[in-house]
Amino acid sequence: MTKSSLIMYGAPHSYYMEHGRGPGPADYRKLAPFMLQWIEVKEGLPAIFYEEPKRMSFAIAHKVATQGIKVPNEHNQGEVLNSVIDDFIKTVIPKMLDELGDVFLSRLRADIVGILKNELTAA
Repeated sequence: MTKSSLIMYGAPHSYYMEHGRGPGPADYRKLAPFMLQWIEVKEGLPAIFYEEPKRMSFAIAHKVATQGIKVPNEHNQGEVLNSVIDDFIKTVIPKMLDELGDVFLSRLRADIVGILKNELTAA
């Protein structure tokens, strides 16, 4: 954490959902097992994906390895994670704090201020 940013940790693919990715690796076959797993759990794909999952996984892997994934695109407008996090921060947390009451809120505020002071003085 710095004065102007906060780092959040999540699933390894989270960054790519939000920002896309460049081409690579050179050997696209390394990506194919991951594409196959995606096909196996993804709902609503065209029938050919379920009829020939290995073939389709190699086709997707080849395209990703040669072209990357651009975000935003027709299937992902970007902000897929930020919009959820922003909504949580703007709506859920204030409601939660209202329900917790003033005593808990003052304790929480003191803890947060202490953490921030420690982080800022350590930097």
